[in-house]
Amino acid sequence: MKQLKKIAQIVSLNKLKKVAIFNHQFPKQKGSKFHLLYQALTQEIIESDADIASLLYENASPKDDRYRQLKSRFKKRLFNTLLLTDIAPNAPANYEKAYVQSTKEWTQVKILEHYDPELACQHARSLLSTALKFRLTDHVVHSSRLLRNYASNSADHKHFEYYQACLEEYLDLLEIELKASNYYHYCLLHLKHPKNTTAELLHQTQSYYSELSALSHRYNSPIFQLYYHKLAIIFFQKSENDAQVIQHCHSLESYFRQYPIYSMPSQLFYIAQQKLLSYLYTHNNDAAQIQIKQYLSVFKQKKQWLALQEKKILIALHSRHYSNAFQDILTIKNHKHYHNISSLEQQKWAIINLYIAYTQIQKYDAPAAKYTFLKQWNLDENLYEQFEYNKEQYHLKLLQCIIQILIALELNDQKTATVLSVQLKQLSTRHHKPLKQFRHIQYCRLLQQLAKAQFVYDQIGSHQKYIDRLESKPFRLDDAKYDLEVIPYPHLWKMTITSCTSVSKLV
Repeated sequence: MKQLKKIAQIVSLNKLKKVAIFNHQFPKQKGSKFHLLYQALTQEIIESDADIASLLYENASPKDDRYRQLKSRFKKRLFNTLLLTDIAPNAPANYEKAYVQSTKEWTQVKILEHYDPELACQHARSLLSTALKFRLTDHVVHSSRLLRNYASNSADHKHFEYYQACLEEYLDLLEIELKASNYYHYCLLHLKHPKNTTAELLHQTQSYYSELSALSHRYNSPIFQLYYHKLAIIFFQKSENDAQVIQHCHSLESYFRQYPIYSMPSQLFYIAQQKLLSYLYTHNNDAAQIQIKQYLSVFKQKKQWLALQEKKILIALHSRHYSNAFQDILTIKNHKHYHNISSLEQQKWAIINLYIAYTQIQKYDAPAAKYTFLKQWNLDENLYEQFEYNKEQYHLKLLQCIIQILIALELNDQKTATVLSVQLKQLSTRHHKPLKQFRHIQYCRLLQQLAKAQFVYDQIGSHQKYIDRLESKPFRLDDAKYDLEVIPYPHLWKMTITSCTSVSKLV
């Protein structure tokens, strides 16, 4: 009670005005400018300041004083509310939750230190206890230093020695964590794009990995373990050693299971993504299905569920389990998460739908039967639809144009296939980026050679060099913005030839 009285006196000394936050009354204020702005931001109605300004005030520009003042007050309310936000209140205690709460408490300690150092130290002792339990290294260092200094001023030898020992131990640990973090972020920066991956850089990454590996058994630190394994994942991904990637994903998951209070929920999805990518590259559909089932149960109520389903479908398609992919897409399309995605995501899924449809209509002989199948499952809706893309999303346009050509060939619609081939040539030429779109470009050139032969494979000209280039550079999803192949191009080319052979017999 004594402590509460002191804090109450400190708060009253500040003479606080009413704190502007978003509380439980906010959703009821549907006519307010704040509510309109909040709805526009959260529902992705707007894209720029100009859009928001004109939405809130008729004919207003972003420089309009009314809009600028409203935006400033809105931002202040958001940040005030953020200070009071509790992350995952019903979730079990874990490292991330403890870190956020301890960061808030450290802010309280520093405020109390200004008014009452003794009270600040009482609060710091509680913070230190939590920080030691969860091994929150920087908070242990901050709290120990403050408490050590207070003990020295109070001539308290016993507590001074205790806090000094905590400080020395965790300063050493902090140095190790910083080293692991520095190594990881250096490698992430330089290995992010394929053009930066040189033998020298890979050798440097390997030396970092070896150094951290030697330390990994000495330090039971969640932060060190996280960065060590994430650096290993990057290194082995670039070395195309997918077995080791899977092993390090397993190891990090095992560490979090062994020490549940150190778990980091935000990192579990990252681990799942990297492991499934390795299954994708190795075409290990059986192992992937077992793993995906576990992940889908964990992320069932979260937005990541759909991203995992996308990986599941890609793994099925890349391992030629086309019927499985078709059954999966029918399930996904009925799920609530599928109906709450952005327009861009909808377009991507529409394209994936067409590729899956392509694998299924090849089972039929007559073009009429193929079209009936498309219509039966409402897969004909996006067949010739022209989506709007910006210049950063042209890869989706490329994927869409390719599959539209292939389905047109299946439907014996050579005229449409020819028109679309011209569009494809313009697309691949206009956005020619050899390093980023290497595999896309090779397959586009194969299709262009086929179009020149009027889609009769027996009459195709020189094209083997493009096939060789595809084989020389295996598929890797380094950058989802550019590298996505719904069906691997070598597989797709064999399916394309089958379609063309059928067409040549009908002509």
